[in-house]
Amino acid sequence: MGEPGCEPPSAFEPGLENYVFGKEIKKGTAIKPSKKTSTINLSCPGETSSGLIGHNVGFGGGAGAEFNPCGWHNSSGFRRHYEYGSVSQLEAAAGLITGNPEGQAAAISLVSINIGSNDELHVLGACRNSLYREAHGYANEGECVEKEAPALFGKILTHMGDTVAVLRGAGYTGHIVILGFYNPFGVLVHSTDALQEALNGELENQVAKGTYGPGVKVANPYSTFNDGHEGGAGEKAALTTNTEFYNPAAIADELASTTKGLEEKGGECKKAKVAGKGQFNNPGCTEPGGSKEFEKASPSLAEAEGFQEAFGKPDLAEVIAEQELEGEPNLATVTEANEKNGKPNLPEVEAFQEASGKPNLAEAEAFQEASGKPNLAEATAFTEANGVCGPKLGTKTGRFNDAACSEENVLKEGEYERVKPNLKEATEAHEAEAHAGYIAACEGKGKSLAECEVGWATEGKAEYEAAVKKAFDEEVEAGFDEAVEAGFDAAVKAGFDAAVKTAFDEGIENIFDHKVQFAFDKAVREGFEAAGSPGDIHPSHAGYKVLGNLVKANK
Repeated sequence: MGEPGCEPPSAFEPGLENYVFGKEIKKGTAIKPSKKTSTINLSCPGETSSGLIGHNVGFGGGAGAEFNPCGWHNSSGFRRHYEYGSVSQLEAAAGLITGNPEGQAAAISLVSINIGSNDELHVLGACRNSLYREAHGYANEGECVEKEAPALFGKILTHMGDTVAVLRGAGYTGHIVILGFYNPFGVLVHSTDALQEALNGELENQVAKGTYGPGVKVANPYSTFNDGHEGGAGEKAALTTNTEFYNPAAIADELASTTKGLEEKGGECKKAKVAGKGQFNNPGCTEPGGSKEFEKASPSLAEAEGFQEAFGKPDLAEVIAEQELEGEPNLATVTEANEKNGKPNLPEVEAFQEASGKPNLAEAEAFQEASGKPNLAEATAFTEANGVCGPKLGTKTGRFNDAACSEENVLKEGEYERVKPNLKEATEAHEAEAHAGYIAACEGKGKSLAECEVGWATEGKAEYEAAVKKAFDEEVEAGFDEAVEAGFDAAVKAGFDAAVKTAFDEGIENIFDHKVQFAFDKAVREGFEAAGSPGDIHPSHAGYKVLGNLVKANK
């Protein structure tokens, strides 16, 4: 198992065992260990009384998942004060007493047992779930806790007895001190004080009757941690001193953890308001077989964002459209600014793509000349035959106007004209001038007119026509390549502008989602505050000192 990123055990806060055998140097911070006695802390955060025993049936354990030992280490990979592999705490303790598995002998003078609080938290968690309450017929959380308490207390007390019996069976004959229970929820849920007192009373009764055998005592912290009882000012003050429940830093951490959990997963599952149509239904709230009778009490942040983006008033598309048109700045302004001043700007992007794109401009032109629809040869042949049609300027009749230009463009006759001649017209347009020039040049060489006419007919005219065709075709090719370049640059511009639009719209979406998250987190915070803003249930430094002194007084 890889080592997760967590602090080393040397950085853990002092536990109660440090106050049992150590000498306090500075209140709540440093402990000077006894030179005569060392301590071994087998604790596992989050452990239940079942997990403490483990799967060893001979110890009172079982095969079920509830007996899986120390999920903190064995599942999550976190480190402990004292490492003892994958076995349970009880198995590790028995091994230390008997000298197995690591050969550490059993000169042990005191064992303290602090277990059961996480069993209570599991029941509290179940009772807060509306589906659990509905399935068991409980009207509210208070009734659920009250009805679940007898079986819960019986399990805790039984597992405590099993634990003591295993230690004795391993050969330990010294003192055993069992920590009683305090109630961090006493101010928030008053009825739980009486239940906690009842559990403490029954634990003390079992020990007094000798149910767990001789040499066992109870260190009961309730009167110190819950001074005042039933939600009084004294109880809150005592809990503030002795636990992290009202510690501002712990409250902030708990709020952050609560918010993160709800953002990621949403609220608990409950019955859907409309059968089969849970709004935030997901596999975690769906029965086997695909039923949609359940939904989450509240959506996750992603679901809330998705809902607001699709159905908000306004929805995300409406917000983006409004900002693109009317924002300060709007999309057109942002696009223009990026085209002119971006890093890179549009001309720089076009130049780069023309030179180095995949394909670059030369490759695009070569491809279109060879394989375009039409290719260059086809475009040249068509233009040689038909010239170039274009809109007629004003009311003038174009020099090359003819019915073909209008008919081919499906417009009224006369609205289009050939803005450039075909090859035949281009040749004829200057043929007389070329002929006259040829004859004059020929006669200037001393030849007769008849000889010059023969020369024109046999070679001069052909040379003229070839020169006209060459210039004509070069112009067609230049126009063809200009059109390719214009299309190339238009595609680059479209991509550039699309990227600007994407970034613009993503910025709007981020703001939109940030507002949804702000409202989401605000609702979580308000619910958290309405529930009393609970922090960490664990003891403070002062609380650990109280527990240590209680154990010391009973050893």
